[in-house]
Amino acid sequence: MKEIDLSQINLEDLDYLGQGACAKVYKLDSITAIKVLNEKGIEITNYDSLTKLLGMENDTCIFPQAFLKENGQIVGYAMQLVKGKKFSDVRRDVNIVDLINAIKVAEENIRKISEEGILFNDFNHGGLMWDEDSKTIKIIDTDFFEKIEDFQAGTCFKSNIKDFYRELEMELGMLPGTDSCRMNIFINENEEYKDIYFRYFKSSLGITDEEDEVTFTNLIEKIVEIFENQFGIKVQTFGEIEQILKEQNIGEIEEITKDEIDDAIFKDFIKGFETKSFNNERSSFANDLSENGELRSLPEIEHKESDSIYQKNIEDSKER
Repeated sequence: MKEIDLSQINLEDLDYLGQGACAKVYKLDSITAIKVLNEKGIEITNYDSLTKLLGMENDTCIFPQAFLKENGQIVGYAMQLVKGKKFSDVRRDVNIVDLINAIKVAEENIRKISEEGILFNDFNHGGLMWDEDSKTIKIIDTDFFEKIEDFQAGTCFKSNIKDFYRELEMELGMLPGTDSCRMNIFINENEEYKDIYFRYFKSSLGITDEEDEVTFTNLIEKIVEIFENQFGIKVQTFGEIEQILKEQNIGEIEEITKDEIDDAIFKDFIKGFETKSFNNERSSFANDLSENGELRSLPEIEHKESDSIYQKNIEDSKER
């Protein structure tokens, strides 16, 4: 097992990169960063799971490469130093063509780790980085990922890619309640976009033929096409999109609660199944969940479970 003796390192001599509630991150050298856990981080880390990830190599996902030890105890780990910025900080400025290419590269790298049984399990919101030099996306905070023994590569990939796409949707303002909800309001009033998004959603559930599969990059390409057709502008960045919508006074940015986000997403999902159900018949799944156009209440236990999972994800994201 690869190890680094933390007692031999003076942290005050290192460049400080940032911290969460569970750890501080430092630049060890030109290619290595170290994550030093505090007491809370040491307590919640699953070291058996982390050991299975140790030393894994992937061009998109940044895995732990060596344990930090002090007095025989694991107190953190070393990883590749990512030379870039948080994707959320640069998302408005990234060239859309570069972004599409980067997503395609990330998809292939996510497929590779899925074939090795790596499940994202807990995708940290804010865990995407953008490397401007290589024009690539990096996924950090992988220490809560899980290597499973009994898995199907296809199922593992679908779960991982769905988490990855969902994070991109949030970062790019394509979901209700996100920073750029002007775009969300605009695109979800466009019939062409609603049609391709429905097919994309079916693809994410694995209920479509391979030749009819729609990927996340297809959604971005459709957005670019819609803006060119409606405004006569071939947009280069999502920042341009936001500026156009602001100038056209399209969409109002307002505060929205978590329950309103969940409700909007779920109702759109049910509406899609009701209006585009298979074999021109109303989907039995939609029948089960809606009645007379109104959303049925889910069992109370499911609401509580959903809320607890949501709260846990939010708390974990703030801590890391």
